[in-house]
Amino acid sequence: MSGREAADWGYATRSFPLAELEAKTLDFAERAAKVPIELQQLNKRSVHRAMEIMGARAAIRAGTEIQALAFTTEASKAYMAGFRRDGGSVKAQLDQRDTTFGDYRTKKE
Repeated sequence: MSGREAADWGYATRSFPLAELEAKTLDFAERAAKVPIELQQLNKRSVHRAMEIMGARAAIRAGTEIQALAFTTEASKAYMAGFRRDGGSVKAQLDQRDTTFGDYRTKKE
């Protein structure tokens, strides 16, 4: 999968050709470095606190064993069997799943 494909499919927020990657990465880092570190730290803590108030950590803890059990079901095993290490099956599997509901990349605008 190319970086452009990863961005198009929603696996990455953006991508650049290899020849531009270093310059674009440094540009982003330089812009981020303009924000004082103490403000970056406080902003990050603020976001984490908001996520905690919304129950993100409790939800992850509460759902872990249920998710583990879900992987043992016949339906889950059948779905997972469709994934291959061929570079294309992940998109195909997710498209098949999401098309059923009209979600994410498959949503018709």
